[in-house]
Amino acid sequence: FVLMVSSWLFTHRFYQHAAAVQGFLQLVRNNPFPQTVAGFIRQCDAVLSHDTRTRVSRIATPTRIIVGAEDTLTPTRYSQWLAERIPGAELVWVKNLGHKPDWIVPELVVAAVEKIAGRPVDLQAMARTRSSTPRISPP
Repeated sequence: FVLMVSSWLFTHRFYQHAAAVQGFLQLVRNNPFPQTVAGFIRQCDAVLSHDTRTRVSRIATPTRIIVGAEDTLTPTRYSQWLAERIPGAELVWVKNLGHKPDWIVPELVVAAVEKIAGRPVDLQAMARTRSSTPRISPP
């Protein structure tokens, strides 16, 4: 099942790198708690029925929004919408990235957390200069 929906997670470029694909397949095979189709349907139902748009502007914690420019599961316009409404939010666009920045560019995700903790980090520069070679580095 995960292999069927994996096209929503990664860009077509990801599948041109055998080592990255093998890493993903190994991760899927070793998952002790694989998601079932029924579980995925319940997750989709929850996402579709949970609406907090009227409360987004009340978020008062430091917020970094990392979005893959080629995310087909969560289109970038939604990230833009969030960034415009969360006070002080920073939107970080990553070209050639799909839905899983935590797997493909984990160093950027870590840097975003470090920035929230007070470390001076230029996330925009990191996003611009990230490696174009995908790899799987699951959390």
